[in-house]
Amino acid sequence: MTFEVGLFLFSIIVVIFSVVLHELAHGFVARSLGDPTAEHAGRLTLNPIPHLDPIGSVLVPVICYFAGLPGFAWAKPVPYNPARLTKDLRHGPLKVALAGPATNVLLVVLFALAARFMLPGGDAQLVAGLTFVALVNAFLGILNLIPVPPFDGAKLISLFAPNVSNRLDTLGPGALIFAFAVVYLAAGLIAAAAYALVAAVASPEAVRVFLGVWS
Repeated sequence: MTFEVGLFLFSIIVVIFSVVLHELAHGFVARSLGDPTAEHAGRLTLNPIPHLDPIGSVLVPVICYFAGLPGFAWAKPVPYNPARLTKDLRHGPLKVALAGPATNVLLVVLFALAARFMLPGGDAQLVAGLTFVALVNAFLGILNLIPVPPFDGAKLISLFAPNVSNRLDTLGPGALIFAFAVVYLAAGLIAAAAYALVAAVASPEAVRVFLGVWS
């Protein structure tokens, strides 16, 4: 296996498991608040197969890899019923919505710190791999705060500005096209914010090592 093929496979695996953990977080928080919908649907599992969306989990990450984007992807949304969040009906939907991005941020911190502690003198490929995982999750976490369906930010809008949310809902299938357009226009800003976040936690040197190995 060539280095380029290994890099490609590693990238796809990291993106898939990052989006799976993101969705799992939604389901586990919902269950902790009283809603077993995700569990009954077989979605509280680390097995990626039930979570994969053919377009968002496979096709889009492949395109992003060759386009040089860190990790634009999504999995099938984990189902939950807000009416069954009996342990916190008022704030439960907010907690469920934030669980995914919060998980991505936690992964950013864990992997970025691991990369930081390996510098200076650590294996360059390992530092680059750890930094890449952090970058993917930084990108996903920021991406999912965009207030456009199907991202989690749209759920937050529905809680705080239902009128705006209702207007977005009227887009129907066009919402996905709108989301792609927003991401395309904002990709540079999202990537810059992701790099800045990882550099702040892992150190600029870790990002330089990553760029040296990945380029």
